[in-house]
Amino acid sequence: MIIETLRKAAWRRFLAHNSCPRDELDQFPALRPDRQREELSRRLLAQVRYFAGRPDALPEWREAAKARTPQDLWRIWPDLPVVDKNMLQTRFQIEVMERAGVKGRRRSTGGSTGNPTHFLHDEAMTRAGNATMIYAQIRMGWRPGDPLVLLWGSERDIGKRSSTYERLSDRILGT
Repeated sequence: MIIETLRKAAWRRFLAHNSCPRDELDQFPALRPDRQREELSRRLLAQVRYFAGRPDALPEWREAAKARTPQDLWRIWPDLPVVDKNMLQTRFQIEVMERAGVKGRRRSTGGSTGNPTHFLHDEAMTRAGNATMIYAQIRMGWRPGDPLVLLWGSERDIGKRSSTYERLSDRILGT
C-alpha cells in the first residue's frame, strides 16, 4: 500500500515536470472531423513558423511561414523538402543547432544500418512525446503507479547497465 502510494506520487511528479497536459488529447477525439483537421492545420502552421524562425531554417520553411492561413500552407505543403537522414547528418548537426541556440536533449537512432543519426529533441518535443506515451498507456488500461514493463531496443542492448539515476527512477516509478 505504501509503495503504491509512493509510485502514484512519483508519477504525478514525473508527469508535472516531464509532460504536457493531456486534456487536449482527451478532447480531440470528441471534435467533429472538420474541427480536428482545422486544429491539426493550425498546429502545423505554428510549427512551420517556429522552425522558420530558427537560424538553421531551410529557405523553403521561411517562405512557407509566410502563409497567412493553414489552408495556404496546405497548398504549398507538397513542395516543401522532406528532412531526411542525410539532412539531419549534414545541415542539422547537433553542433550547428547548439550554436543556433536550440536547447534540447541529445538523442540518436540505434544505428541498425551501422551509422546512427544524432539529433536533438527540444523540451516541447520531449514533453509532448511523454504525454503521448502516457496517454496511450492510460487508454490501454494502465494507471500511473501500476507496474509497467517496457521492452525496447535490440538484442545487443539487453543486459547493458543503465545509470544509477535511471535504475532508481525505474524502481520508484515501477517500470
